[in-house]
Amino acid sequence: MQVGRTPLRVFVAVVVAAQLLGGAIAVAILVRGAPAEAASLGQAVSTSFGVVSVDQKEEIAASNPDRDTLVPGLKEVQIALTMTNLLTHPVRYSRGQVSLQAAGSAGTIPVASASVREGRLAAGFAFRAVYRFDVPTAASHLLVRFDDPGRPAPVWIDLGAGPFPVGVSSAYNIRLHAYTPHLHGAGR
Repeated sequence: MQVGRTPLRVFVAVVVAAQLLGGAIAVAILVRGAPAEAASLGQAVSTSFGVVSVDQKEEIAASNPDRDTLVPGLKEVQIALTMTNLLTHPVRYSRGQVSLQAAGSAGTIPVASASVREGRLAAGFAFRAVYRFDVPTAASHLLVRFDDPGRPAPVWIDLGAGPFPVGVSSAYNIRLHAYTPHLHGAGR
């Protein structure tokens, strides 16, 4: 009956080798950071603490009373970013972790205003924050840069080159953030 066990052993060896290869590829992706083309609007991207996703993008209308005052040559772009902590302990976050970059540009565009400053995201929780940026009017293809404190390379999310919708976002709704499950300031 030795003959019947050989195919089973080969099958088990192939499965184990495939699992090891998949694990090595996952570790390589986490260490190097995901390339911009690997993540897009609405896609959950792995981080050292869980996942992030950019769920919404838009240009703020010039007639919006909630709009910041801009200098000529700039437009205001708003994104909604969701952070999910899958760890068993809180993780720190700050608005400085998020910036934009125009495709082909070496510099980044910092956050002009946000619905959060800094704090700790409780274990097992998620929240969505709104970020606004003052972007050169000529910039059309934008990338979100998220600096994950547990990774050497940033996470890149491609917002695409298509036109941004214009209007007031439901993401910028005060009631949405009324029960935000994160701890501000010192926290625990």
